Amino acid sequence: MKAEIKEILSSYFNVKSVLSVESISAGFANANYKACTLDDRFLYRLCLQNPDEKSLNHEIRLTDYLSANEVPVAKIYPNNHGDLITSTPSGKLMLTEFIDGHEPNLNEKTVREIALAVGKLNSLPEWEPFRRKNIIHIDYCDEIISLIPEASNQLPEIYEYFIEQTNFLKPYLKHDLPIGLIHGDIFPDNTIYEGDKLKAIIDFEESCVDHLLMDVAMTINGFCFVDNKLDKNLVDAFIQAYQNFRPLEEKEKELLPFYIQWAAHGMLSWHLRYSLMHKHSQKQYERVVELMNRVLKLRRSDLHFL
Repeated sequence: MKAEIKEILSSYFNVKSVLSVESISAGFANANYKACTLDDRFLYRLCLQNPDEKSLNHEIRLTDYLSANEVPVAKIYPNNHGDLITSTPSGKLMLTEFIDGHEPNLNEKTVREIALAVGKLNSLPEWEPFRRKNIIHIDYCDEIISLIPEASNQLPEIYEYFIEQTNFLKPYLKHDLPIGLIHGDIFPDNTIYEGDKLKAIIDFEESCVDHLLMDVAMTINGFCFVDNKLDKNLVDAFIQAYQNFRPLEEKEKELLPFYIQWAAHGMLSWHLRYSLMHKHSQKQYERVVELMNRVLKLRRSDLHFL
């Protein structure tokens, strides 16, 4: 793979004398590599989850919009033909700047930083061109339930939970709430920090238009759980900072505990779709169990944040 990356960078981007190539993938989708020359560093991202050009062009247009509105994002580099998407033997490539930094420690300072960025993102006015269905949607949960009887990987305890929790959440997701642009997957590994300061948000491939409360709840899942337990102090820090850009409506405050459940349940549904229902992966299975236990703990809790 390293030889292929060096060849692609040389042939398509005139990036010569690559000194090192390092795999930095840590999640469940895509393949990411850090490529270094003497003077530059690049993020070589193979887009394996959503390889179709329509989805990738959505992300490119959004990145331009966010950059113009001073939301911290990574620059995408064109190839020698001026294209921002490059076909390679291993998949579609998007080459971006590699921003030095690290995943954040979870504390009130780092949580406030991401809350301000999410609040700004959710407040951007020109979101209509980016409208598309969220990959996490209750419709997909119903689709998963319909496929359970023929799933090749039978997980009775998880499927029993999934059916019950999906039906439990449905009434809470029918309310008319503010909508707009969301990232949809803001977790620490999709952010770059320097110390306690946010430098960039990355991986906007799941961005869409949805209830803004979904982005709040998903980011709380990413930044406010310690050892799979919700840290109320971190949640309070997040909400306080977020509301500097967008005050939550009373109905949003009321529904937030259920949306935190929904965000975790939605992540679990993603793992079932891609593709734990059909092929066993121990890493995915353990993540699904973790998310299931998280939701069950939240169900037993009487949460009030505001």
